[in-house]
Amino acid sequence: MDKTPLPDHRGADLELEKGAAGSAAGAAVLFHLGSELFAVDSSLVQEIVPMARLSIPGGAPSVLAGFLNLAGRPIPVIRLHRLLNLPEPSYGLYTQIIILRDGGGRSVGWIVDRVAQIVTVREADIMSVPEKECFKDCTKGFLAFGDAHVPIMIPDRVLLEQERQRVTQFQEMEQARLRELEQSVT
Repeated sequence: MDKTPLPDHRGADLELEKGAAGSAAGAAVLFHLGSELFAVDSSLVQEIVPMARLSIPGGAPSVLAGFLNLAGRPIPVIRLHRLLNLPEPSYGLYTQIIILRDGGGRSVGWIVDRVAQIVTVREADIMSVPEKECFKDCTKGFLAFGDAHVPIMIPDRVLLEQERQRVTQFQEMEQARLRELEQSVT
């Protein structure tokens, strides 16, 4: 498994390629949540941004940290720590938001303590797990990374359908608020 430094890959999709041995290869973004290391398929990552001030609507679900205004689009930002029952972090200099695309093409952000790196992954590096067997069914397997087995998160499975609908309702309200704000300025 090759290690590569984290590039600025805004707007880049890292597609699966055929490896030298003919096995599918891709890339994964490794990130820290507390002392735990996690991964996500890099082709789902739109952008990695530093922690920013979020708009926090009243009555929002506790897993929703708030909304990031990204070019006039409210991106819901999720607290993975809460979903995975990990200790809450104190946001600092290296806290980042990974902005991902879900299966419906919508953007969602995850607050992470820090992004570690992007690694090349071969199919042989992934140990699959049966559905509903690990991390509330939000992983597709484990990545063999050195001596560790790193869970590979699936963005579409992080929120339950009810949570996703509730976040979407708040996102629509936030979009309306941003439109009103834009109209009042012009």
